Amino acid sequence: MNYRIQTALAVSLVLVGAVHAAEIDGFRDMRFGDPPAKLGSGARVKPPTPGLSDPSEQCLQRPSDRLALASIPIQSIDYCFYKGKLFNVIVTGIGGADSEQQFAAALTSAFGTPRSAMGMTFWGDYFGTQGGSILMMTGGKYPLAFITSNEIRQQRKRDEQEASKRKL
Repeated sequence: MNYRIQTALAVSLVLVGAVHAAEIDGFRDMRFGDPPAKLGSGARVKPPTPGLSDPSEQCLQRPSDRLALASIPIQSIDYCFYKGKLFNVIVTGIGGADSEQQFAAALTSAFGTPRSAMGMTFWGDYFGTQGGSILMMTGGKYPLAFITSNEIRQQRKRDEQEASKRKL
């Protein structure tokens, strides 16, 4: 199947499913756009991951968070901020047998039936510019869920494009 057909199919799946998707506007008590202060005074800065962390973002962890998604234990929850606004929450699962299936089941329980396109599993309108979406990554040591504000992600992309133009 060529790239244009794959892209058209992926967009069609997103448009059909977007009507039925649960609204994703943050995670737990945190909403996209909230400031880091809303996490409370106990929040601590997550050390950057060499080669993966972006210097334009700050990620925090809240020690008081319940480390479970539905009834599935998880390893960590990172709240990431861009320009002082929550734009991404990274939920890291626990490795082991059946962990990817349990993690996907917990996300499905919380956010409804996922869709798949172009080799990705996601909830919400992942290719959109409004609302939020969740992208599940598997195949590594631990399953991951990226709960992202589409609007702030698009703003960040525009900011990066402007910055690269100024460097030229």
